[in-house]
Amino acid sequence: MASMQSPKLVHLRDTIFALATPPGRGAIAVVRLSGEDTRALLDQVFLPSGKLNQVESHRACFGRLVRPGSGEVLDEVIAVFYQSPRSYTGQDMAEISIHGSPVLEAQLAEILAQSGARPAQPGEFTFRAFLAGKMDLTQAEAVRDLIEAQTDLQARLARDQLLGGTTAALRPARQALLALIARLEATVEFSEDDPLEAPPPPPVRPSLEEIVAQLSRLKAAFLSSAVRRSGAAVVIAGKPNAGKSSIFNRLVGADRAIVTEEPGTTRDLISERSEVRGLPVHLYDTAGIRQPSNAIESIGIEKCSAAIRGADILVVVIDASIPWDASDRDLLAESAGKTTIVALNKTDLPSRKEAGEIGDVIPSHRIVEVSALTGRGMEDLSEAIFQALAGPEGQAAPDWVATFRHRHESCVHAALLALEGCREAAASSLSEEYLLYHLHQALEQLDRITGASTGDDLLDTIFSTFCIGK
Repeated sequence: MASMQSPKLVHLRDTIFALATPPGRGAIAVVRLSGEDTRALLDQVFLPSGKLNQVESHRACFGRLVRPGSGEVLDEVIAVFYQSPRSYTGQDMAEISIHGSPVLEAQLAEILAQSGARPAQPGEFTFRAFLAGKMDLTQAEAVRDLIEAQTDLQARLARDQLLGGTTAALRPARQALLALIARLEATVEFSEDDPLEAPPPPPVRPSLEEIVAQLSRLKAAFLSSAVRRSGAAVVIAGKPNAGKSSIFNRLVGADRAIVTEEPGTTRDLISERSEVRGLPVHLYDTAGIRQPSNAIESIGIEKCSAAIRGADILVVVIDASIPWDASDRDLLAESAGKTTIVALNKTDLPSRKEAGEIGDVIPSHRIVEVSALTGRGMEDLSEAIFQALAGPEGQAAPDWVATFRHRHESCVHAALLALEGCREAAASSLSEEYLLYHLHQALEQLDRITGASTGDDLLDTIFSTFCIGK
């Protein structure tokens, strides 16, 4: 069943307005407008101060906010008019900077609504920018990512994405796909016009394999992008009194978890949002793993086990000041198969464990010697977590993957399936029409990423998550 046309498309000619700054009291509030009646509305509510002060495109103009009809002065404001097509939306736009009073915001909204404008829907300004060709769909998504960024790295990567990072990453595969389609379609046309003069069909396999390789690299980058965008679960586990909570506090940068010398102080799962080298993480401090002595402790240990199962990175804390026992080895053995870092803690005390012994049990685990008490080795632990999250290339990983999201990964996956169908058709010596069918399917999936081929229902889903005024 076909979806209904997007309300944003139906009302594209409407003049819209919205508060572009956070609601509430502040020094300045900015109300923006977009649509074909923007200049007429601005002339109704804004009166430039002075004979030589005129409203000109892309120039700030000082004046008064007035009520149409009565001429009542409501505020002294600054207005900027942006003439189409040199604006964010590609339409006539205006921004009116008023004093940040909720009363003034409400008065201006009422006046604009009475004058024929309507309140904007979430993301409608960026939606119009997308339709006007000011940006593609991945850049529009980056606008939201930039607004929602919580770390310096997320903000930088969203900004780079806004400049077209994903589009640039897709371009080589898309151009190679277009070139292959063009060559095959030329063969089909020649065959229809003059079969005797038709050139031999071009070799498909080399080009196809190169396209598959390029898209496979994009698909493999999805996990890294999800970590950079949404944050990874880093779970700190170990025996009671190994120093888990102290390490948790060091990584968080605050005394978030209670630390005492009594084993079993932490009985519940404690979590905190933080960042490691700019990567967002969800840190979890868990109850000590041991045989529970009561029902409360049993619940805490069950939560710990569940957190370990869902961890992206597991930090196993081992007390280096006491001798090895079977429970240490069992704990390390249980972490096999997960991305695990061993924090050999309490190295400020005489050592009763050696890193080499851990390597004998679990050779694949990275071992970092630390002292949560003095802070020794904590920078090395942070670096180990960062490398585990960012991959072996670390910061050298391409920045565009930062906002390579699940929607993009699904489209790339579908394109790879279509290319596999083309590969099978070529192996079966089917005609060029069969090959072209699969190649066009792959191209359509890549174009869905940038919005060159996207249904109204998907656009509504994406832009409805934006804040109003953007």
